[in-house]
Amino acid sequence: MSCQVLTYSFHGAFCNSYLLMKGDECLLIDPGFNEGHILEKEIKKTGKKLLGILLTHGHFDHFAGLRDWEGIERIPLFMGQEDVPNLEDPEKNVSSLFLGYPIQVKKE
Repeated sequence: MSCQVLTYSFHGAFCNSYLLMKGDECLLIDPGFNEGHILEKEIKKTGKKLLGILLTHGHFDHFAGLRDWEGIERIPLFMGQEDVPNLEDPEKNVSSLFLGYPIQVKKE
């Protein structure tokens, strides 16, 4: 069975987001800015179970879409241990530098 990959771009200068789907399950990679909750809507529309979210690294453009994702605390989040501090530190995730305002996600 092959894997289907959907690509989403929010703010063209920043990272792409990917939804990998196989069977009745899916995995989200780098939810980016997730404008208008499009990723949650797309996942719901597919009817697939979201197994987790993978962050390739800890820059803000890879995880900003998690900030107001309803129920995010129930979704497994995978990322390299060395990047975990970036979620809460705007200087480390470079959001203050590039955007002029901080982007943070609280770890649970």
